[in-house]
Amino acid sequence: MQCAFGGTITEEEYKTFHLHHMKTRIRVTIGLSAVIGFVLVLVLINPSALRLIVYTAMFTALEALTLIILFSMQAKQEYRSHASLKYEQRFSADEHGLHVKQQETGEVVLPWADVYQQKEREDMFLIYPSKNMAFVIPKRFFASTEDVSTFQNILYKHV
Repeated sequence: MQCAFGGTITEEEYKTFHLHHMKTRIRVTIGLSAVIGFVLVLVLINPSALRLIVYTAMFTALEALTLIILFSMQAKQEYRSHASLKYEQRFSADEHGLHVKQQETGEVVLPWADVYQQKEREDMFLIYPSKNMAFVIPKRFFASTEDVSTFQNILYKHV
């Protein structure tokens, strides 16, 4: 069984991947910000319990919004500076592994045994050869839903 697909990753798809990849860091930072905000408001203002909750929630929401904006900007800069992301990628999957071909950079074969982790999202597959690197495969790269199913079968059989 083999499956072939490919395309070019858009900036929005890369931002989606980047935010998904960074979500644990975002959650931890927001949690720490909530605690720090709580302590700061308590020490500096010493409000009533209701105001303390409101101020802490406002501080945390502002921090969350700031983080999402900063990580989106970081993803945008990374995408724009990473020349190979703008080239078409051709993939094929078989019992040996994931084959990735780019005219500009050549071909790489990732054996299934070397896949650190795989994740399927509603709009894309993420194949991690290491903890901090992933092949981003949008589902729109596939010609049909049958091709998506074939890839899922190969992936889940070997990873």
